[in-house]
Amino acid sequence: MFVTFYSYKGGVGRSLALANIACLLAEDSEHPQRVLLWDFDLEAPGLHRLFPPRDPQLCGFVDLAYEFANKQQVPDFRHYVYQSQVKGIDVLPAGKVDQAYCERLQSIDWSCFFSDSPHDPGPFFGPLVDSMKKDDAYDYVLIDSRTGLNDQAGICTQVLPDLIVVLLRLNDQNLDGLSHVIPAIRKQLAGRNRTNVEILPIASVVSATSSEGLRHQREEALNLFGAKRLGYIRFDANLVVEERLFCLAAERDAMWPLPPIIEDYETTCRAIRRQNQSDTRTSAAELQRRLGEGDYASAASLLLPLVKRRPQLPFLWDVVEMLDGTRDLPREPWEELVDSILERDRDNVFCHEWKALSCVREAKSPESDALQEAKTHLERAAQFDPQRLKAFHYLASLNSCLGDLEGAVVALRKCRELSPENVQVLRELAGVHVRMGANYFAVAVEQLGEVRGSSSGRMLVDIALLRAFLGEQDKAAKALEAYDKGGHGGGWHYVRTAEAQVCLLSGDREGALQVARRSLADSDHTPDQDDLLNWAEFYVCAEDFEKAVETAVGAEKSEGPSEQQAKALIELAKHISGPEDCAQRVLRQWSECPDWGFTELLVFRERVLREKRDYGGRLSIIEDIIREQELRRMRSSRVDGSFRVRFSPRTRRARGSRSRA
Repeated sequence: MFVTFYSYKGGVGRSLALANIACLLAEDSEHPQRVLLWDFDLEAPGLHRLFPPRDPQLCGFVDLAYEFANKQQVPDFRHYVYQSQVKGIDVLPAGKVDQAYCERLQSIDWSCFFSDSPHDPGPFFGPLVDSMKKDDAYDYVLIDSRTGLNDQAGICTQVLPDLIVVLLRLNDQNLDGLSHVIPAIRKQLAGRNRTNVEILPIASVVSATSSEGLRHQREEALNLFGAKRLGYIRFDANLVVEERLFCLAAERDAMWPLPPIIEDYETTCRAIRRQNQSDTRTSAAELQRRLGEGDYASAASLLLPLVKRRPQLPFLWDVVEMLDGTRDLPREPWEELVDSILERDRDNVFCHEWKALSCVREAKSPESDALQEAKTHLERAAQFDPQRLKAFHYLASLNSCLGDLEGAVVALRKCRELSPENVQVLRELAGVHVRMGANYFAVAVEQLGEVRGSSSGRMLVDIALLRAFLGEQDKAAKALEAYDKGGHGGGWHYVRTAEAQVCLLSGDREGALQVARRSLADSDHTPDQDDLLNWAEFYVCAEDFEKAVETAVGAEKSEGPSEQQAKALIELAKHISGPEDCAQRVLRQWSECPDWGFTELLVFRERVLREKRDYGGRLSIIEDIIREQELRRMRSSRVDGSFRVRFSPRTRRARGSRSRA
């Protein structure tokens, strides 16, 4: 966007306002803009003093224009631009002000820079503006115009700008002069078919004290510009002696208290940015608005150009993740964009995460080569940003899916280091350690014991099961009692199934079966489908596979998730107990189930192994099921821009719900 800063009279702080606003644009913490300052105040240039070049200044815009006037060919403007000491701000100075400069300036006939047609910017300014816009080199070109009425000011207000910021003092001299200039500018813009160029009035050097006369002049200015609001920049005594870049980050951080003029510059900067629909801050705000209204297709159209210009902005990648895989976000252009970003920025963690999730989407099974490629990308993301929790979370989930449980533990420990109070990480760590076998049960108990808050109650049952396996029956009983008295939900039958499981793990199989028989026969507590699933799982662990199938058949009569889970349990019971190897059928059946927690079945597996029985190796199917479900979760768990990794022990919510964590 080309923004001309114009004033009818000098002494209004025009160049200083431009310079401070440039600092705000370039040093924005979330949406830094690439800014070119164009010093067009050729009679009294000054931007080079506010932004001095690192090397001695040799040439500038006057030299560029002089070169064109002599050769009728537009030189490459970049040869006349220098990088300022402020990151993101380049300067096209007027030139080295000496005798040669003055002679060149006086020799330039500006009329030859234009064509006869008012709609044509001419052979010089047309190509020059196009080259400045090429490849999105700059987000803003801020033009410091000469004051008054002259050819140079006319170029700045008619030919170049997309927006004109007019700074004025609220006095008769400024208002009288602008009462002729502003209508003339609008007429000339209309003649060039540029009626879309807005004029933003800013009262400058305004007294901090309100008065009737000041309010009257404000109303006069509003009428003159046909505006509803008049921005202002208050007087600051520090500027009487020297010009200062108040808004430069290093300068601002050293000041206390902050002078009001900084707030005024910030307000003016926001007003300018709102006029620029291609400003990434403005576009991001519009993106959020459309997302809030549920207009995802329209939001997606803004996303690609935004990411292209700001590939390091986390918020944008959160939105990409939320919409990824939907019809609103077609794959091909995003693949091309991500590859192009990685070509110039190999350290972009967001692109590596996107590539990893794309590989996960392609994977058909946990043995897929695509998952190994995904792991490579996630390891790079974690390497490039060792503080990025999400990258390590992804990596933990992927290692879990690959069966690399040690790798999952390492990634989760890093997550815990980055987020010590993260309850989910503790649950996931415990879940992985349960999967790793009986030697790690004590570690899992310790981790579950650290869970606090609303999740702590759900962990008590898992602690009870693990302690019972470890021979700590008293502690197991206390954990169950604490759960029962705590009112943590799950229903009457849930507590009874947990009690039966603890009996089973304590070596009292007959006692466990008696608990099951009494509970299922209790007329005061009729089991629903969710309860029947819990009891069917218990019977699998009790190695009464016929009873497990019979109980699961009762739950199978319902429709929805309970029916799918019942069929999966039936297939699992048949596979473990029967001579037939139907592993693929079991995995296929479980792939259609909602998430399931596997603490009971994993503890059953370890108990059988401890007793030196393994059912011909068929219990390994439990780990295979977990990995298949992990893959499915990774492929489908992007919700509201948040990737949720879960492989912790099962938790149950209220009665009638079979939710798994």
